[in-house]
Formats: sequence, structure tokens, C-alpha cells
Amino acid sequence: AVLSMVQWQNDTLRRIRRRNVLESAGWDDLLAQKSASASAAVVGAYDLAARRATLLHDLNERSRVGAVASESFASLLRDIDTTAHSVAATESELAEITEATAKAKGQIAEQQAQLVAFREQQKQAQAEAETAKKDMTDLHGELDAAMLAVESALTELLRYKQSEAERMNDFQAVVNKKAGCADEEIDLSEFIGAGACAAPYQIGPPRNARLAIKVSGSPISCVDTALCWQSSPQPVVSAGTVGTVAFLQGMEGNRLGQVGVPNTSCLCCGLSPDGDRVLVGSADNIVRLYDLSTERAQHTLKAHSSKVISCGFIAASNSRKGFSAAGDRTVKIWDLVRGNPVKSISCPSQVLHAASSPDGAFLASCHQNGHVVLWNAQSGEMVQDLGAVHDDPAVGVRFSDDGRSIASFGRDSRVVVSSLDTMTSLRVMQSKSMRPPPVGVTSVPVFSPDASMVAVCSGISIHSWEAMSGQAHKPFELPSPALALSWSLPELVAASHDGHVFWLTSRESGDGTPVSPCG
Repeated sequence: AVLSMVQWQNDTLRRIRRRNVLESAGWDDLLAQKSASASAAVVGAYDLAARRATLLHDLNERSRVGAVASESFASLLRDIDTTAHSVAATESELAEITEATAKAKGQIAEQQAQLVAFREQQKQAQAEAETAKKDMTDLHGELDAAMLAVESALTELLRYKQSEAERMNDFQAVVNKKAGCADEEIDLSEFIGAGACAAPYQIGPPRNARLAIKVSGSPISCVDTALCWQSSPQPVVSAGTVGTVAFLQGMEGNRLGQVGVPNTSCLCCGLSPDGDRVLVGSADNIVRLYDLSTERAQHTLKAHSSKVISCGFIAASNSRKGFSAAGDRTVKIWDLVRGNPVKSISCPSQVLHAASSPDGAFLASCHQNGHVVLWNAQSGEMVQDLGAVHDDPAVGVRFSDDGRSIASFGRDSRVVVSSLDTMTSLRVMQSKSMRPPPVGVTSVPVFSPDASMVAVCSGISIHSWEAMSGQAHKPFELPSPALALSWSLPELVAASHDGHVFWLTSRESGDGTPVSPCG
């Protein structure tokens, strides 16, 4: 703009000069001044343009530097964000590493503790091994001593058998004389223990009541028989009723004694095989063990939570073990020396009766659902469930004296004989006149001593059958309903509702007419 102004002025001056043709010298001076001023202005303009260019250059340079700085700052911010993410990831990894380290330390501590425990167990095992080794050495010594004791006991047993054979001969003579049958040969040697009858004695269905003894004015709920050897060999009959258990001499029925069952009713009883003790189960949930010689209780066995419906001794245990069954669905095995229960068998259904096998190996139980079950008498484990032998509740069960059969009676009015060899039912016995026992009453079938016959009571009638063929015999009637039977002696013993105990025989009177039951 300055240059254009100067140029314009120069042109104007030239035009003026041409117009005025340098009218005066003053115009030259003025022109010179103006020219000088214009030149100075041009120089100033050039300086100003140079300074402006310099400023623009500086501004551009600074803008470029600022752009670079901005880019560097943005890059720095991105680097800071990246670094922050990296730090966060590193902290997370560090936390995981810390947690894993703590867990590893815990595992190491646990392994160290296990190692310490293992070393302790190892030390204990070594100590036990040393003790066992020492015990084994002692056991060998005891075994040698036991072998000597066994040899001595065998020798003593042989002497005892010879002595008992002489006593049995004397007892046989007494039996022949008392029974009025001296012309018949009676051999009771097999009664000891298992109670089996020898072949020379004739076993048959009950036809006559040889003897009837009034024991109580109340119903007799249970009866059992055994051969007692305390002084001289004699059969013993136990009869349980309200508050007492009476003991009768097995041939004449003389009362030998009685024990009291305080404030309760006797529901079941079982004589020991040697006839010197009796187990009594009662309605107060208690089993009591009595000594016949002292008529005192040796143990009061409390473990059931319901009334005891069956009890007895386990054979082959020297009367050291017994069993009981109750309405609490259990069968218990007792240590009769210490008076403690050693096994408790829980049954799947209500137990109504139980019995022990002659060899003491098994227990049998009959149930509300009609099943009959065999149990191991030592371990308490189930051996065999014979299944639903009866359509209705099974109320009584008994082993044969040879240990090969089992008889059960149910509310379906059937007696079922099952084989323990095949675990199957062999015979089903029933009579039109049989009636099921009342609810809550146990009616137990019995085998004859030689296992050839089976009998059961139903009302006033006693029904009997041949065990192998199932052939029924004519029922024998009592003057009062029969409640319990026992047939481990030659004669069938029956207990009645009117308090009598009957000795039933298969013999008839001399004129062929049956002997009437005596009062």
C-alpha cells in the first residue's frame, strides 16, 4: 500500500511537472522533500514488511513447535493410559500370585501336618507291631497251655460221661416206675441239651391227660420244660402267670418252688437246657434271669421299649447267652453272665415271636407281615428271609430238635413246616375246626422230641400232625382253652386258661377208653 501511494504521488508529480513545466524552484524542493519522505516511508515499509515476515516466520515456527508439542502431549497421555492399564493388570496378577502363594503355603502346612501325623502313625504302628509280636509270643504260650487244658478237659469229660451214664440208668428206672410203664423201655439220654427222644420211646398224638395240676387261679401264659441236674436228674416244668413263675416236678407235678415277677404279668418264660435257671419276659418291658435253687433274680435286663413277648436261652452257650423279642421291633441277644445286651437286631416288621435253634447257631423270628426270618445268633445278621409264609400275621415259631425244620403258626390258621436245608416250605397243615388265636396272643407250634410230629393249640383243642406226611390226628380237647405247649419231654405239656398244667400222653387206658382230664 505504501509503495502504491508513493507510486501514485510520483505519477501525480510528473503530471504536475508536465502541466506546470516546473513552475517554480519551490516545487523542486517540495518534490525532493516528498521524495525523501517517500523513500524514508518505503524504507520503513520494507523494514515493517521484513519484521512482519520475521514475525510470521516466528509464528509459523512456534505453531509448528506447538503442534509437535501437542502431538507429543497426546502421545504422552496415551502412554499414561497404557501404563495405567498395565499397572492394573499387574496388580491383578500380583493379587492372584499372592492368593496362590497363600494357598500353596496352606497346602504345604497341611502336607507337613500330614507328614507329622504319618510319622506318628508309623511310630505307633511300629509300637503296635512290636506289641503284637510280643502278644503273639505270649499267645503261642497260652495256646500250648490251652491245648494241655483241653486234653485234661477231654479226659475229665470222658469220666463225666461215664458218671452221667450211670445216673441216667438210675433215672430211667425212676421214670419207668413213676409212669407205671415198667414194662416199656424209656431212654432219655438224648434229652440232655437238644432234648431229642430216643427211638425206643413211643411218640404219638395226645390222647389222654395223665396228670393235671392247678397252678394258679389266673391264665397260664407260658410253659417250658427241661431236664434239671442240680441234685438228681428230674424233668422240670415252668409255668408263668400273673406275677409268678411256678416250677413243677416233671413227673408228679409237685411244686418245686416259684419266683415272683413284681407288679407285672409274665408273658413268656424259657428254662435253661440244664434246668437250673429261667428267663422271664414281662409286660413292663423287662427280662429277668432267676436262679431256681435260690429263687432269686440274678439279672434284671432292661433294653426293650415295649413288652417282651418271647425269650429263651441260646443253646450251645452253656447258658451264658439268651435272647428276647419285644413289640419294639427288636430281637436282642444277651450276655447272661454280665447282664448286658451284646446285639440288637432291628426287624423290618413287628416281631410276634422268636426262637433259638438247638445248636445255638440261629434265631428265628415271625412277624406281623407273615414273614419268617432266620438270623445268625452270633453276629445278629440276617441269614434268610423265608418270605411271606403266612397270609396273615405269623404268631409263633419253633425249631425241631434235630435242627433241620422250623414250624410256624399264623392267624391264617395254618401251620407251615419249612426245611432249613432247602429254605423252602415243606408242609402246610390246617384243620377245619382250627381258629386263629385272639389278637395279641401268641400260639407257638411244637415238635415232638423225635421231630416226627407237630402240635399246636387252638381254643380248647390241641391239633397234631405227622411232620413228614402232614397226616392229621384227632384233636384232643381240654376243659379250658389251651394257651401254651411244650414237648421237649416225652409227654406233651399244656397250659390252660383256667390255671391248669396238663401232662398229655398218647397211651390209652386198659379198657381202651381215653383217660379224662383231671381237675
